[in-house]
Amino acid sequence: MDAERKHPILLPSTHPVVMLLIKRVHERSLHAGTEQTLTDLRQRFWVLKGRSSVKRIVRQCRICKRQSARPYEPIMNELPIDRVAVAAPFERIGIDFAGPVFIKMRNNHVKTYMFVYMCYNFPFFLIIASGTTHNEKDQALLYN
Repeated sequence: MDAERKHPILLPSTHPVVMLLIKRVHERSLHAGTEQTLTDLRQRFWVLKGRSSVKRIVRQCRICKRQSARPYEPIMNELPIDRVAVAAPFERIGIDFAGPVFIKMRNNHVKTYMFVYMCYNFPFFLIIASGTTHNEKDQALLYN
């Protein structure tokens, strides 16, 4: 162990030069937290009330504040009652299955089935066409 570590330089806690020294050590340690900054500072210096001085400097650091800031959460408006009210299944939506429907694709007719989804509250209507029910993949689509 070298002499600098055995006998560190004793510094006051509130002197402006000491504050600048703590800022420099904090920036050199890549904006580490209080413990790491204090450890790096104590390699050469002993600051009276060091932990509280370092904690104050780290808390005032703009870059650290920006990195640890919580994301902005906008205030949400209340949802309308008809959107959050408890409803029975299929009270507000309709699901239907139609088919077979023959669609002409390149000179031959293909048998397809349609799934129709409707929403009664909003103007929403969706039709999904599936292939023939003869292969397993389309049968899985029908039953799931």
